[in-house]
Amino acid sequence: MIETETLVCPYCGRADFKNRKSLSNHARYHKGFKPNCKGKNNNNWKGGKRKRDGYILIYKPTHPFSMLSGYIYEHRLIMEQKLNRYLTKKEVIHHIDNNKENNAPKNLQLFKNKVQHSRYHAYQFKK
Repeated sequence: MIETETLVCPYCGRADFKNRKSLSNHARYHKGFKPNCKGKNNNNWKGGKRKRDGYILIYKPTHPFSMLSGYIYEHRLIMEQKLNRYLTKKEVIHHIDNNKENNAPKNLQLFKNKVQHSRYHAYQFKK
């Protein structure tokens, strides 16, 4: 009697494959997803920093206001550290020198909401 080995998908644990080809075809549906490939375990890990629309994002999956990806805007984190509290979702951070990458605490200004931030820009435009 020939012993057949049990073929198990390394991604989802499914174990009902008749041959290696069917397992290989199944694994393609995972599109490269591997458990524990987030954060430092990912081959493309760059220290937890990335850019989006000119802003710097920091990987903080435990932060209560992080995105689904686990990232949060660096300028918001710096303002929270400066104020020693979490920012509300309505609060807006303005970069004084208009350089989105310059997140020095002295370059950041807090506005209560979008309306106040828009008024600030409207006033600056009139000068």
